[in-house]
Order: sequence, then C-alpha cells, then structure tokens
Amino acid sequence: EKFEEMISEDQSGILALKFTSCQMEKIPNSTFDKLPSLLCLMVTTPGLSSLEHGDFLSASNLQFLYLPGNRVKRLSKDTFAGASNLNDINLSDNDIEVVSEDAFNGLEHLESLNLSRNQIAFFSQKTFESLADLMNLDISGNTIEFLDARLFINNEKLNGINIADNQIFSMTNNFMDILPKVKVINMMNN
Repeated sequence: EKFEEMISEDQSGILALKFTSCQMEKIPNSTFDKLPSLLCLMVTTPGLSSLEHGDFLSASNLQFLYLPGNRVKRLSKDTFAGASNLNDINLSDNDIEVVSEDAFNGLEHLESLNLSRNQIAFFSQKTFESLADLMNLDISGNTIEFLDARLFINNEKLNGINIADNQIFSMTNNFMDILPKVKVINMMNN
C-alpha cells in the first residue's frame, strides 16, 4: 500500500528497483503499471511468500528478476506471463517444492535460471521445454534423485548445468548425447 502511494507518474522512468528488509509478502500489483520502464527487480527480504499468475502481466520490459532468500513455495502455470523479455531469474534460497511444467511459458529469451537451494525433488519433462535460449541452469542444492535427459531436449543453447548437492543416484543413459553444447556440468555431492 505504501509503495503505491510513493510512486508518481514523474518516476515512471525508473529502471531498477530493490526491496530489502521489508515485510512484503507479494509483489505489489501496480509495480509494473506504475514503472513501465523497469528492467530489474530485486527483492531480498525473507518476506516474499508467493508469485502468482498476473504478477508480471505488465512487465514486458523486465529483464532481470532477483528474488533470492525469500519464502516462495510454488511456481504455478504461467507464473511469469507478461514478462516475455526476462533474461535472468534468480530464485535461489527459497522454499520452492513444486515447479509446474508450464511455469516458464513465454520466456523464450531467458538465458540464466537459478533455482538452487530449494526443496525441488522433481521436474516434469516439459519444465524447461519453452526456454529455447537457456544457457545456464543452476538446480543445485535441491532433493532431486533422478535426472532424465529429455528434460533438456529443447535447450540446444544450454552450456552450463549445476546439479551439485542433490540426491541424484540415476540418470538416463543418453544424458550426454542430448546435451551436445554443454561445456560445464557440476555433479559433485550426489
């Protein structure tokens, strides 16, 4: 409520916004309506507990979304709808347990995705399917036990994967065949 009162039309050219040490449970609805030029949003408070469909509908210019150290538990269908120019998402150190297979729909330009140190045990085969430009993926520090190479079949630009510190005991036989451009895979501590 206070945020909506603070931002006037004169400030619509703001390019970056950072929230720290505040009790904000969700991204204010008017954030992207009031700040249409916003390129970078950072929320590093332990208060953010949800990301909902509709939060980013007016975020067409947003390129960098950094939400580490919050309490987000779930990424639902079309969570980032409207933010079609996102290039980098950091959701590390949250409480994410569930990632919908279509949570990342519409993010064709996403190059870097950090989901490290969450509670993710499983990804659907379609989870990363729409991320054609994905180059770096960090899913380390989760509770993943099995990794199917088909998870990355449409990620032809992927060149770095961090799957360290999981509980992986099995991978599909053709895992490396599906990832021809990968230069770095960190599999430590599985």
